[in-house]
Amino acid sequence: MGGGDNYLRLVLFNNQGGIVEDRNIVFYKREAVRTQSKLVNYQSSSVSGRLRLILQKYSGGVWQDRRIVVDKQVTIPANGMIKLDNEWNPQNVIADAVGKYRIYGEFNASGEITEANWEFDVAL
Repeated sequence: MGGGDNYLRLVLFNNQGGIVEDRNIVFYKREAVRTQSKLVNYQSSSVSGRLRLILQKYSGGVWQDRRIVVDKQVTIPANGMIKLDNEWNPQNVIADAVGKYRIYGEFNASGEITEANWEFDVAL
């Protein structure tokens, strides 16, 4: 094994206790990647539209709005972006009941709707 590499030893046995496979598996430490939620405009002119960010809970087989967190007109500069955490985080949103949730995001620019969501669970 190379210096600084980490490895696990894998040993597989058959029903009679004989070794079927014996080998080292190398793995490398990876840096954690922090995902980003953002609206990016790759055009050479600004784009305006209505931004909606909603906390929803899955109940009765459908997604139900729990809280409309952001609902406002925004302009994304040419070749620029809007970081959605800057819109969401100051609102101090809490999903305080056990269940399945999602954050639903929608950007409506003159009837052209871009949407995305991120699901998560709240447990005891």
